[in-house]
Amino acid sequence: MTKGLCVGFLLGLGYFIGLWWTVRQLPGSKSPVRLLLGSFICRTIIFGGLLVLAAGHQVLAYVGAAAGFYIARLLMSNICRPQRAPSFRRESRKNFDEIRRLEAEE
Repeated sequence: MTKGLCVGFLLGLGYFIGLWWTVRQLPGSKSPVRLLLGSFICRTIIFGGLLVLAAGHQVLAYVGAAAGFYIARLLMSNICRPQRAPSFRRESRKNFDEIRRLEAEE
């Protein structure tokens, strides 16, 4: 199972790095649908083929690989998380309070 976990993790990293690369290429692509579909098909065939070769038809190896793939997904989603926009809530509140203060002075 640990072999499956390691293999699943490495395959998952490759899969999600490929997905990340594909998404980064989309804005400059002439045909984004073709890029997405081609990338998906290639990643799926490569991942599926290597998974079958590595697991060797052992159930525990497949379970471990699925767990490793999920861990890789969690890792990559945290690494590639988009930057959050700055929060304007506090600034808006300060501006609102300032406007109320100025209205009260008039």
